[in-house]
Amino acid sequence: MKRFYIFGILAIFSLVFAACNSAPDAQSPNPLLVSSDPPVVSGKTGSSGSIGSQGPVGPAGPSAAETLRNQQCGLGNFVTGFDQGGNIICGASGSGSSSSGVLSSTNCAARGRGVNLRGCDLRGADLRDANLTNADLTGADLDRAELNGADLSGAILTDAILIDSDLAEAKLIGANLSDADLNDADLTESNFSGANLSGANLSDANLIGANLSDADLSGADLSGAGLTNANLSDANLTGANLEDAVLINTRMRGANLTLADLRDADLTDADLSNAILKFADLTNADLEDARLSSASIGGVIWDNTTCPDNTNSDNRSNTCKNNL
Repeated sequence: MKRFYIFGILAIFSLVFAACNSAPDAQSPNPLLVSSDPPVVSGKTGSSGSIGSQGPVGPAGPSAAETLRNQQCGLGNFVTGFDQGGNIICGASGSGSSSSGVLSSTNCAARGRGVNLRGCDLRGADLRDANLTNADLTGADLDRAELNGADLSGAILTDAILIDSDLAEAKLIGANLSDADLNDADLTESNFSGANLSGANLSDANLIGANLSDADLSGADLSGAGLTNANLSDANLTGANLEDAVLINTRMRGANLTLADLRDADLTDADLSNAILKFADLTNADLEDARLSSASIGGVIWDNTTCPDNTNSDNRSNTCKNNL
């Protein structure tokens, strides 16, 4: 009985030892612990901190007086605004349009002898009887300006705009108007003697009774111009366009009309004595009662031309040289 009891105790210890040293479950090498607590949620953002102190003040910009110095609009115009560069924008009164640009130190309100009005906007300006001798009006806009009776002798008007302007009885003796635009301008009895009008646009201009003696009109456009009783003696009209011009009783003694376009021109009673008409085009021109004594007519184009004796060149072997 005692022996049986000892064997029972040993059997129990064997079972306990075997249980403690048995291999772990192969399918659960690392048992996971799963929490039943709800997931964590971010809290609300806190309020912003206080604003930092202001930085240092930057350097001062140029004064308004310095920015606007030497800038102004021309006569009859006003400031309508400023461009991004701080330059004034000028607009014509009542025109509704504007143009920008700095006029440098030009004072467009200045008047008198030798004034600088380069590039000034003088549209519609009243300059009647003004003394602008030797003034610089290069590129100035004088569209529809009133200049009748003004003295512009010796003035520089290169590339100036004088469209529809009034220059009646104005003095432009020795003035430079090369490439100027005088389309439809009133130049009645104006004095352009010795002036430079090369390349100028004088189309449809009124030059009745004007003095253009010794003037340089080479390459000028005088198409449709009225030159009745005008004086073009010794003028240089080489390559000029005189198509459809009215030159009735015009003095053109000694004028150079080489390669001039005189198609449809009215030269009735014109004085072309000693004039040079080499290679001029006189197609459909009217030379009735014109005087061409000692004129140089080599290479002239005679086509349906009315000769001085009122005959037609087409009936005279296409020439008027024997009917001058």
